[in-house]
Amino acid sequence: MPRATSRVVAQLDGRTLSAHQRISEMADPLHFGTFGGYPIKFLYFVMALALTWVTSSGMKIWFARRQQQGRPVPRLNAAWQGMTAGLTLGLSAATLVAASGLGELALAACLGGWAAAFALFLSLPARASVLYPRLLLGSGACLVVAAGLWLVEHGAKGIVPTAVDGSVLALGIALAVAGIRGRGEGGRPPPG
Repeated sequence: MPRATSRVVAQLDGRTLSAHQRISEMADPLHFGTFGGYPIKFLYFVMALALTWVTSSGMKIWFARRQQQGRPVPRLNAAWQGMTAGLTLGLSAATLVAASGLGELALAACLGGWAAAFALFLSLPARASVLYPRLLLGSGACLVVAAGLWLVEHGAKGIVPTAVDGSVLALGIALAVAGIRGRGEGGRPPPG
């Protein structure tokens, strides 16, 4: 049932579903975290952050070890930085586009930002240390503007929307500060 129309578009009877459909219908709430309310969503969020941290720190350690061993992989390092900075930029651009009322373009903004940054880092691996903080700064700016637009348009309505808007604003400020600090330190981001 689409939220916009509140019309029922399909009804499923569990007794007539194939095994694949039954498994798929049972797995959807688990996959998307649509059961258990906000505590489960918060748990999913924390678990996603933990997985992201483990992956990022592992790559950072691997790049540092290769550097210490005299076997650096600058192009792969640039690709990793382009992927992480590009995804940050893409998601920030998608948030800005959605906050601007153009939600249907959010996926294109996300993929476009990510692909452009990834291609830029791959084509200019020697400039990765300069590009990385600039992309963080741009991502932070997108999030700060998105939070401001959302607040002006919708106001502070309830604790959860206000917390989300505050989190977007805080993340935007943190990314902008990281970008500014990275530029001030010679533009050298961490290896991962």
